[in-house]
Amino acid sequence: MSSPILSQDEIDALLHRDRSPSSSDELQEFLQLVAQSMAAWVNDVAIEPFESEGPYLERLGANLGQLFSDDALAAAADLGDNEMLMLMSASDADFFAQRVGRSADDAVQLISQACIAKLAELLHVPYQVYRVRKIPLQTLAELPLQPQSYLVRHLFQSGPHRFEVSLVVQNGGAFESLAKVAMGRLSAEQIRAVSSGRLLKGDKGKAPVTRAVFTPIDQLGQLMDEQSIALLEDIDLTVTVELGRTTLTLDEILDLKPQSVITLERQAGEPVDVFVNETKAAKGEVVVLEENFGVRILEIVPKSQRIQGA
Repeated sequence: MSSPILSQDEIDALLHRDRSPSSSDELQEFLQLVAQSMAAWVNDVAIEPFESEGPYLERLGANLGQLFSDDALAAAADLGDNEMLMLMSASDADFFAQRVGRSADDAVQLISQACIAKLAELLHVPYQVYRVRKIPLQTLAELPLQPQSYLVRHLFQSGPHRFEVSLVVQNGGAFESLAKVAMGRLSAEQIRAVSSGRLLKGDKGKAPVTRAVFTPIDQLGQLMDEQSIALLEDIDLTVTVELGRTTLTLDEILDLKPQSVITLERQAGEPVDVFVNETKAAKGEVVVLEENFGVRILEIVPKSQRIQGA
């Protein structure tokens, strides 16, 4: 007859039968990386330094309306196949907006973009962040949540002032699997850099100072010839065709009426001027293409003249 007393190994096996401790730890470490990135971003845009606390991870057992005391600003996002929702209470959003010199909507949009972009970078998945919307408390309580939804909370504090940013992850199981894969790709140095369970002070981070290198003046002409203009090919420019010019007094302009004729200085049949962004670029003749006027280019103004006339 076997002993009714369970060993410690058997007790541990029963307690952890329905969950994976290693997976949970990896998810927490993954979220710590994101929290550090958000803390650095906040301190880079805010007018005063903030300390960040968290992230705090919990499963959503209740509706979102019970987590807020007033209306919220929300930015929905797609992260791969996962649906996300970034949330800030209206009062916290107003406070944060004052510290970054933006409107409340723009402030929430920016911090949502920074958080989701970092998640996408670590997970190697595409993402899209939608426009911020204000959600009344009653509507917030009625938002549908999946059974395995996660809530990730980040707290930021400066002196007596603080605000909170929350991330709702709808499909927690799939997100946890992605985080586990992502942590497997990270180097040991990156994982050791994660600060666990303590206040994270945002690091503004200073770029290393390097000596400026200038192109020698005698090589500028060659450099301009070698550079491609492919990056500029899609830029829109305004093209204006000028038939001629004249000068009228104010009295003559006031005397204008239908059928009046204004005489220009240009002779009939003389080429018209073609301007690109108010700079004379060519000469041409007016033609008719089907039912539209057009200009046939006859002469391109030399580069030296274009520069002088600019």
